[in-house]
Amino acid sequence: EKMDIKEATEKAMKENGFIRRKSYDFAGMLIKPTNTYDCCILLLGSEQYRCWNPVIEDLLADDWEVKK
Repeated sequence: EKMDIKEATEKAMKENGFIRRKSYDFAGMLIKPTNTYDCCILLLGSEQYRCWNPVIEDLLADDWEVKK
């Protein structure tokens, strides 16, 4: 199922999940969309970073998925 970032974010918010690009699977990267000052929280392994900033390729991609 192809999903753009908007569709994946809406689904993740409903399911209290994370989003990620299928093409980034190798990095183990997950993104937690929030409505807080932390913006979108990037999780890389045991590290957590606030205010993830997508690049244009991320915004236009259709390989987003939701993970729990």
